[in-house]
Amino acid sequence: MANIFDYMKWRDISLKKVEFNEVDNLILARLSYFPFDGIVIKDEEITLKEAYERTKSLGTTGRVLQAEDIDLYPLLAKSIRFGNCKITNFVNKVEPEIEKQFSAITIILPDDTIYVSYRGTDDTIIGWKEDFNMSFSKLVPSQIDSVEYLEKVAKKYKNKYKGGN
Repeated sequence: MANIFDYMKWRDISLKKVEFNEVDNLILARLSYFPFDGIVIKDEEITLKEAYERTKSLGTTGRVLQAEDIDLYPLLAKSIRFGNCKITNFVNKVEPEIEKQFSAITIILPDDTIYVSYRGTDDTIIGWKEDFNMSFSKLVPSQIDSVEYLEKVAKKYKNKYKGGN
């Protein structure tokens, strides 16, 4: 069965030449799970390739949720399709006392389209508690943060959007 790695080998063509599609959407949604803490600093815009070079120079891969991400990160960073996409506004907040984990990243595509990728909950106790709280609460803190994040990005960039997770 084909996977993202097969797609990248077959479809490593510039986004300017071959239109954004559902698999690209899946890949960009995955970026919010990458360990960009200390790599993407506040509001700076750097390419995915630059982020990977910083990660390598620090000698760390960070905490990954899926083992495949260790191989996916360099593949995307070195690719024609995604390597020059800019990433910015990385946020990763974990606040155990209010059972909140929130993470998001903004990706700027070659045509200046803005793609916002939100991370879902993970397999930690905080993630489990947040999932449970969503089953009976109208809003959880990370949902409030996600709206605030999107409003900030929308104000900063007056572009089209493509949705993430």
